[in-house]
Amino acid sequence: IGVLIVGFLFLFSGYGLIVSYEEKENYLRTFLFRRVCTVLLPFFLCNYAYMTATLLFGNRYNMKQLLLAFCGAILLNSHMWFAVEIMLIYLAFYIIFRYLPGEKTKYITMAVVVLGMITASFFLGHELSDNGQQINWFHGEWWYNTTFLFLLGMLFSHFRKCRFVPQ
Repeated sequence: IGVLIVGFLFLFSGYGLIVSYEEKENYLRTFLFRRVCTVLLPFFLCNYAYMTATLLFGNRYNMKQLLLAFCGAILLNSHMWFAVEIMLIYLAFYIIFRYLPGEKTKYITMAVVVLGMITASFFLGHELSDNGQQINWFHGEWWYNTTFLFLLGMLFSHFRKCRFVPQ
């Protein structure tokens, strides 16, 4: 059920970003700080709690795994994949909508980035560690079967005021 809930999170997040972008003056000025804190703080807290709990319950990791997991470069807890993905999407959104000219160019570029993420994760397949945990980013179908909903939310939001039915 987690993938379904993350799908809603991505859909509503994409929708909300565009509403805020279009309606709030200077929205992107504080965007990175607000988004980085709201995503990375819980990510690292959960990551460290998971790492501590698994070590206490007997899992063993080599020093390289611990260092990479400590900084979030690999995921000991494969359920935290969505935090990495939403952070990457937020960074792409910020760069694209802050620095590219023209609305059409921004949306097309964002679509290319999201489709690139989907394609890359689709072809990477699964990669598991010795104890069955996912260890690398973009491995597993959950990395691509919900990502498009972020873009869909953005598009729904952008066209929310359009009326396709003649009155």
